[in-house]
Amino acid sequence: MAHLTIHDIALRAGVSIGTVSKALNNYKGVNEATRQRILTIAAENGFRANSLARGLATKQSRVIGVFFNDSINSGFLHHYFQRVLQGFKVAVGTAGYDLLFFTNAGFTEDRVTNDYLDRARHRSVDGVVLMGMDRFDVGAREIACSGMPCMSIDMDVTGPRAGYVQSTNVEGARAVVDHLVGLGHRDIALIGDRYQSKPGMDRRLGYEIGMREHGLTTPPHWFCAGDFTRASGHEAMTALLREGPLPTAVFAVGDDLALGAMDAALERGLRIPEDLSVAGFDDIEVAASCSPALTTVRQEMELIGERAGSALIRLVEDEGYPPPVINVETTLVVRESSGTSCK
Repeated sequence: MAHLTIHDIALRAGVSIGTVSKALNNYKGVNEATRQRILTIAAENGFRANSLARGLATKQSRVIGVFFNDSINSGFLHHYFQRVLQGFKVAVGTAGYDLLFFTNAGFTEDRVTNDYLDRARHRSVDGVVLMGMDRFDVGAREIACSGMPCMSIDMDVTGPRAGYVQSTNVEGARAVVDHLVGLGHRDIALIGDRYQSKPGMDRRLGYEIGMREHGLTTPPHWFCAGDFTRASGHEAMTALLREGPLPTAVFAVGDDLALGAMDAALERGLRIPEDLSVAGFDDIEVAASCSPALTTVRQEMELIGERAGSALIRLVEDEGYPPPVINVETTLVVRESSGTSCK
């Protein structure tokens, strides 16, 4: 029969539509003989189940919503999030789910809250992942508290069925300070995150803990901030160079910030690392190929996405699964941009 439907298969097999959908999607609760009868009818007629048929039995769309925004509007070109999304896509796809990306179209300036929850429910997604947005976003908090399965990336947003994944940012930043102090540096400046994201704040915290552990203090003018772009790293380093006296090392909470800081230092005639050591965080691709190659902290970006995807699918399929907080280990990568202190 051409264009065989799930209803046709149910009639031929003498079972309900729900039983057919369960059998086609390999769910429990179907007698094995019945399952084989349904599969044989479907195969003989070239039937392929669609998402609507699946939903009749499972009340699931098998679609995961992705809310992705970032402060610099780099979208899918973002060094970090493009690789996180790759890992997330693989984990979700392997489990048999599709992705639906939500845009920001339709928001107006006078909106008090973002309607993430309404939009997710309207599209009947089984769960959502949040990434790149403000950790205090009212809409993000609303969806986390709603009971909808939800995982966040680098946002400490929790709820009845909402958890998050993050790198060990505090420990990574402490490792940078330990490394620089081990090279003889005591005057270490920080280029932080002006948007106070959780990763930015955690990396600053790790820096401060590391400095205290070594009995070191930081003058106020050695705290600068940027927006994780190379241009803002250049701007922050230029401001730091104007103040004086100069530090012997700079730790930037993102690689693009560190690259911009190196640009500004080199323009000033400073040698890296002979006059100034520089370290970043992320280990983006260009970190290994720039000159000098950048000392940084490696984040396992695809693994972060994979862990978030796997946890979200578990939340969707197991109502008893407690929402997790997952920490992915970081690794210090020493390259040419850090060297022995000149003082």
